[in-house]
Formats: sequence, structure tokens, C-alpha cells
Amino acid sequence: GLTCPSTTVKLRSLNTGTRYEIEVQTENEAGGIRVRYSGNQAISGVPGSCAPVSVRARGMAGTLGRGILPTGNAVDEVGGIEVSCIDFSRPMVLCKASDVGMTGEETKEECDADVELNERMENLRRGAARLMGMGDVSAETSPKIAVLSSARGDDDISVRYFTDPRHRDLHYSLAMTAAQCIAAACLTEGSLAQSLVSRPLGEPESTTDVSIRHP
Repeated sequence: GLTCPSTTVKLRSLNTGTRYEIEVQTENEAGGIRVRYSGNQAISGVPGSCAPVSVRARGMAGTLGRGILPTGNAVDEVGGIEVSCIDFSRPMVLCKASDVGMTGEETKEECDADVELNERMENLRRGAARLMGMGDVSAETSPKIAVLSSARGDDDISVRYFTDPRHRDLHYSLAMTAAQCIAAACLTEGSLAQSLVSRPLGEPESTTDVSIRHP
């Protein structure tokens, strides 16, 4: 049953097999304890605010069964462009903005309007998928692909997250699984993500906060 002021629920993602502990906020009402939805927690790209939800995950590395580096390398090359193939919570393809003709500061509107850029992202995604042993993913949305650059201010890394380049629709926000994967990449020795982070973040097994900037 529900407990106050919060309740932790355990679940397993059917998409990735990852196990989560979800802590939701609760409150006492005349009829008993219920989930509290109102609050001041906000997520960039998502309208409004609500009560915070704390998520702890386990068993996230290697959803394809090949470890966090499914190709065995921290950096690979696809069509002359360097990529890091990372599998943490979900398989992703990561590349540097400067290697694909971007500054890393582009808006969603600018990215969506650039047909050539999205075609380049899709070709990279498909090529990297083959390196990861995923075969032909032309009809699938996995793996996802993101463009990385050094962040300004207090953030650790800047991201442009292309959820499906075929439809030219840069994500307004950053999916939780993508954020987890990119954060893990920042802690992975030799990865492109790690090379763009200006401060030492600690060891891969340590508890570390990674601040990710997105449009």
C-alpha cells in the first residue's frame, strides 16, 4: 500500500529489461493516502511542473548482451566520422557536433529544417547499428543518435538528441534513457563524450552527477 510522505515502487522495463525503483510523493487525505501530483519540479522542454519522481535503476549496462561498449571500442568510425557506440539503458550512437558540420548550439527548428543534416544522422545511425550487431535498422528507431559538444557555464556536456532523423524531429526534451546513456558515456574511458567534458567526473562505478544541456 501507499505510505506517506512517499512510496517506492519496483518495476521492470519491458523495453530494456532494466529494473527501476520509482519513488513517488504522497499525501494524507480524508479518505486515506493518495499520490501527490502538484509540485514545483520542472523538466526543460516539458510544460508545467509537478511533484518530483525519483528514479533509481539497476542492470542498465549492455542491453544487447555485449556490455557497455557493444563494438568493443570506445570510438569507432562510420563513413569517415568518429562515433561512440554506448549501450547503457539503451543503445546509442554519439558523435561530435564539429564532425557533422554543427556548432552544437543549433535550435530544434534549425535542426528540423536541415534535410542534409538529418540524412547524415540517419546514415550514421544505420552504420553504427551494424557495428553493434543490430543489423538493418532502417525500419526501427533504435539505436538513437545524439550530437555532443562542450557545454557553456556549469553544465558538463551539450546534446542535440535526434530521436528519429527520418522524420526530422529533434526531441524537445531529453529522454531519461538517453540522459542515462550519455551520462554513462561521459564516465567511459576514451569515449567521445568523455573527451568533451572539461572537469573530472570520477570513476564509472562512483556516484556522480552529470549536468546535460539540451535545447
